[in-house]
Amino acid sequence: MILGAIGAALAIVVGGGAFAAYQYLNGGGPQPAEALPANAMAYVRIDLDPSASQKVNAFRLLRRVPEFEEATGIDSDTEDLRKLMFDTMVANTDCDLSYENDVEPWIGDRAGLAAVPADDRVVSVAAIQVSDQQAAEDAVAALEECGMGASALDSGFATGVDAAPASGAGGLMGSTAAAADSSIEVDFVGDYMLIADSPDDLPDIVQEAESSPLSDSDQFRSDMDALDGEGIASFWADAEAIRAQTEAMGAPSSSQFAPEQVQTTFGAIRAGSDHIELVIQSTSDVDISSDVDNPITQLPDSTLMAASASGGADLVDKYWTDLQGMIESFGGPEAYADMLSEVEAETSLRLPDDLRTILGDNITLAMDSAGLTPENIDSEDPSKFYVGARLTTDLAAIQDVVSRLNAKLAAEGASGSLVTEEVDGGLVVASNEDYAGMLASGGDLGSADGFDTALPDASGSSVAFYLDFDRLSDAMSQDPESIDEETLETLDPMRSLGTSLSQIDGGQRWTTRLVFD
Repeated sequence: MILGAIGAALAIVVGGGAFAAYQYLNGGGPQPAEALPANAMAYVRIDLDPSASQKVNAFRLLRRVPEFEEATGIDSDTEDLRKLMFDTMVANTDCDLSYENDVEPWIGDRAGLAAVPADDRVVSVAAIQVSDQQAAEDAVAALEECGMGASALDSGFATGVDAAPASGAGGLMGSTAAAADSSIEVDFVGDYMLIADSPDDLPDIVQEAESSPLSDSDQFRSDMDALDGEGIASFWADAEAIRAQTEAMGAPSSSQFAPEQVQTTFGAIRAGSDHIELVIQSTSDVDISSDVDNPITQLPDSTLMAASASGGADLVDKYWTDLQGMIESFGGPEAYADMLSEVEAETSLRLPDDLRTILGDNITLAMDSAGLTPENIDSEDPSKFYVGARLTTDLAAIQDVVSRLNAKLAAEGASGSLVTEEVDGGLVVASNEDYAGMLASGGDLGSADGFDTALPDASGSSVAFYLDFDRLSDAMSQDPESIDEETLETLDPMRSLGTSLSQIDGGQRWTTRLVFD
């Protein structure tokens, strides 16, 4: 629902010529949240130059990816995206307008998009920062005369809106197409021009924004402060308001978009000198904390890829009944029993007990760069690959699980079996003896180049994932005949990728970082 509302606002913004608010100038002054109402259910802010270093860092890093310049037209670290967007928008029209004369004199530094409830509907609102209100109105009118309002729905943004699921955005955006073909109404709050996909609702939205802006909301301010920097772009959503509006509209359950345990969700895209990151945070009643320090940092230094999760057994205890209820609600009581029988017949696993054992206090899966030779890759023998897991769990119970899995493999004629080695707190399971020994001995992956930047708080994370692009490129380049050269060129500037999920005060934080060489 929210994605559809935001997409509709984007379509209206493009139609009014204001999507050029992607900007190059140093971003100072008021934020869009100061011109949008506090009852907004969702909000996205775009500010491509919150500081010179943010924009330059982002462009400098992304332009090292070969496809980036071709796909975006950005060929400079100081690209004026306002002009680029405007020129692209009018390229295939008969508009006798220019960015320098018709847009640059009034366009501001920031743009905001919001989804605002209105009775049993959701109205999409765009807030565009302007320096000259009359010039902005004149430009919108001129662009509408060129047919830009109608053509907006033929743009890529409108295509995304039309493709939205019928259960959410599709039902909400029914008025958007009609609005796009009608006169585009604008109004102003402070330094911002507001455009709504429902012109009749615009006066009430403006009045609400002037008397009670989103920026004055205690929850919104608290959430934005918790991000420690809004970066190039940021977003915020009120899950409780989304649930209430969904009920008011008589729409299907909103649990897919706004789970009951979540109050708000917010995040930002930021750029550092050698990485770009996406941070998503939530305020919620869920607790994913664990007493186990994440052991991903103690894997062998030559690890290519790894994933580690703590507290899995507790999650099975907490949510398995919910899973059972969901399965039975779709297929009846027999569906759950059939699922258990089928899993046991196919794998020899007994659910949920074996799943609780496997996840335990921590499960760390890993694949090492050792053994990634062309000969091994072409081989059909899985034991040639260095793949395994380190399980912190009940030793006797996990040994029984592995024993049954090996028996199942042997019964099906598999050429190898899982190799195990006991370690403090549990068991190592690997594809071959060499890697079992490597996992048992451990290493210092946490000190590897690019790891600390990709996962700055790995040991304190409940969930962590790591991929070493340098080692991946090295492995792929050993067999150039079977590897696309363009793929290697794309991977070349990248060093690593890290994703982590951590419990914080009052909620969770999910961070994904792409690190460059």
